[in-house]
Amino acid sequence: MKLTLLWNLMMLFCSASTDLYSSVVGLEKLLQTESSIIQIYQSFMSKTEQQIAELKRQIEKLEKEHEKTTRYLSDPFSSFHLVRRILIEWSSVENVLSDSLIQEVKSKMTELKSSTDFPSEQDLTGSSDAINLISDTYNIEITSLANGIINGIQYPSQLSANDCYAMGVQSYIKNDFYRAYSWMDEALERFCKERNPANPDIIETSLGIKAYSAYQLGDLTGALNITIELLKYYPNNTHAPGNIEYYTYMLNRKEVPKTEEKILTTPYWEMMHRDICRKAISPSVKITSQLKCRYVHNDIPFLRLAPMKEEDVFLNPKIILFKEALYDSEIELLKELAIPKLHSALVVNPKDEGGTFSNSRIGHMSWINHNEHPMLRTILLRAEHMTKLDPYRAEDLQVVNYAIGGHYKPHLDSLQDYGMPHMKDGDRIATLLYYLNDVDQGGATVFTKLNTGVWPEKGSAILWYNTLPDNRKDERTFHGACPVVVGTKWICTIWFRAKGQEFRRPCELKQ
Repeated sequence: MKLTLLWNLMMLFCSASTDLYSSVVGLEKLLQTESSIIQIYQSFMSKTEQQIAELKRQIEKLEKEHEKTTRYLSDPFSSFHLVRRILIEWSSVENVLSDSLIQEVKSKMTELKSSTDFPSEQDLTGSSDAINLISDTYNIEITSLANGIINGIQYPSQLSANDCYAMGVQSYIKNDFYRAYSWMDEALERFCKERNPANPDIIETSLGIKAYSAYQLGDLTGALNITIELLKYYPNNTHAPGNIEYYTYMLNRKEVPKTEEKILTTPYWEMMHRDICRKAISPSVKITSQLKCRYVHNDIPFLRLAPMKEEDVFLNPKIILFKEALYDSEIELLKELAIPKLHSALVVNPKDEGGTFSNSRIGHMSWINHNEHPMLRTILLRAEHMTKLDPYRAEDLQVVNYAIGGHYKPHLDSLQDYGMPHMKDGDRIATLLYYLNDVDQGGATVFTKLNTGVWPEKGSAILWYNTLPDNRKDERTFHGACPVVVGTKWICTIWFRAKGQEFRRPCELKQ
């Protein structure tokens, strides 16, 4: 643009007489030319100042939101808002500037995107899925979530109108019309309350999605009324007149629209999983009254001086909770060894011995070899004392980090359904699961067939057997990880294999 402006000015001078300076008339003309030059630059400066003023306004707004997020990043609202802000709002800031001024910014942004982890559309989808999963699992209304209220606790962060709009779009894309309607309804309410004027196109789209979602949910009257309102405020909308005519025709015929919404039948075990996660159900008093806690030494001389704290979670099948199973220094070591190797968590796959990605498990994991650090020998020795099993006949330690919405759907740890390649060291006869931190809300380990769960407590560990003494898988140990609502969750798991444990856990004489 600068080159074009310079060329135009040069041509302006070249077209004038070469002896303008020797004539008063010529000088007057030159003076007028200079006035035109001044006007050109003033116009350019005025536009630039307007762009800078608008840029300053947007950046100050985003900077305030950044400071809020910095102070509190452990709830689902801050996480979603951060991803959406970087992915959408910061990208829209570029549109404020002209091409000549944006080149340097674009160049630096491109360099930043290539050198750092930058969110993608997949991250935005994942964040919205996490919020919806939390809503489903813990039975939290969308209005409460948008207001930053989770299970009666008010958090500093809330979802803005733009956040709710983005949530609605994500739901609409997936044909989840119930959520799309609810989120767009919330977005429109917030657009009215917020001081910053919303983009008219966004409000128009919100009304359109809300109307179509109402139609798909069978609410023809609602769809008609919303579309009439849409046309009132946006008379140039091309779809509204035809939709009004169609909805009126359908109402007169008293026809119910054929919904395109995907009807998802929730399996019984998943419903049980959600109920236990929100503590809606629990074991009967007959079962809990028999549970005890004790100090144990397992006939180990050292433990007679410093016995372990053991607590019953369930008696049959036996699930045990160990208190203070790890020290803070050991926890920090496990995290330190795991963090550089974290990658998206995998699940067992019959066709792939290395595992595969699945939406049933959302988190990041890494494996730690037994010989990776001398302190691990102490952890493994204590694991042997707790379980009476050989930890060197176990898999490498698996460390998993579940962020907000991170979960693992109910499953069995037994490998008997996954084929012989996974069974070369025998089945996973026992699971020892350590909690490496406390979790503000959510993150429990629940056993869906036993109506019981264990909530994370830093340094504790739970032990259960995945197989019966005759090596058949124990279906009663069907378990899953509840979604993390607030905070983050770190766990470390040791899976003991059957091979080499024959004298540690012998078969019983009866089945």
